[in-house]
Amino acid sequence: MAQSRVHRTHRIGEICVRQAGSRVRVAGFVHRKRSLGSVVFVELRDASGVIQCVVEANCPVFQSISALKLESVVSFDGDVALRESEHVNPELPTGAVELRVTAVDVHSVPESLPFPVASTSELPEELRLTYRHLDLRRARVHDNVLLRSRIIARLRQLCWERGFVELQTPILTSSSPEGARDFLVPSRLHRGRFYALPQAPQ
Repeated sequence: MAQSRVHRTHRIGEICVRQAGSRVRVAGFVHRKRSLGSVVFVELRDASGVIQCVVEANCPVFQSISALKLESVVSFDGDVALRESEHVNPELPTGAVELRVTAVDVHSVPESLPFPVASTSELPEELRLTYRHLDLRRARVHDNVLLRSRIIARLRQLCWERGFVELQTPILTSSSPEGARDFLVPSRLHRGRFYALPQAPQ
């Protein structure tokens, strides 16, 4: 497997027809994978998007990529190529191009997954909350997190433009029954009693 000090040259969402013919290095999660015998197609995902990656049987890393599990963390080196017109995917911002893989670094391989991250079907809430770190990778939840971030950023921008100042002050409250350790502040008026800084929302 190829080794490189560069984690990536581009975020996946940045790759478009302008990069066609250029060599890039991308990193992310193995989102989907399908094999057609002499060709393996891998959809690679990072926080910015998804791109189709192609590796053929004559490539030195064909066997390594064929053996990859879903949600493995990898870096791919390859050449950006235009897709044939009948294979363009209009649902993806990167749907007009694909990455012809020439080298791979495998950073992490998962154990068996409790549910497929790429699935769009509804899952039991208890299962989602038990494996929340995986649930946050699912497209719908991920998009909601990004939307919330953009809304908060826009609200802050509007307030700053109107001369407001944002302050973060410590808040003292009663101790929480949650499992995390409290940061305790002794009370001056009630000897032996303590306030606690609020824990992060669960």
